[in-house]
Amino acid sequence: MDATREAWLKRRTAARELKVGAWTTQEWVYFLEGLPASLDPERLVELDQAFRFTGTANGEIAQRWYPLTVRSEYFEARPAMSLFLRKIGRRKLIMPTYEALVQTADGLAFASQIYRMAKPGYHPITSASVETVLEKARNAPAP
Repeated sequence: MDATREAWLKRRTAARELKVGAWTTQEWVYFLEGLPASLDPERLVELDQAFRFTGTANGEIAQRWYPLTVRSEYFEARPAMSLFLRKIGRRKLIMPTYEALVQTADGLAFASQIYRMAKPGYHPITSASVETVLEKARNAPAP
């Protein structure tokens, strides 16, 4: 997996040519977690076209993919990200995305909008966690 990731990162192998046919969720998680904190959006387009991460029903993959898309300004993922955050209420799976979103004013506005729609379906502990992240970001000094 490390060699596969490295070959793709160094542009020696296109994403669609990576030998990943039998990879498990854990292997994909490892691959995604080993990527840089952000990438050029075009690189995410390449990964997404090859592996369809955006819109995945797999929460473990989405938990890693969506924060990466936020940090990389891959805005094409936002509609599916919104659906994920509204559909999934499990704190572990959604908090990394909210935490990534609130790092910018635009992301904070988007996160707040999603949260207003998602809140009725969230467990009270999840709601409290999201509200804490949103409030902290709203009260942070301007850069």
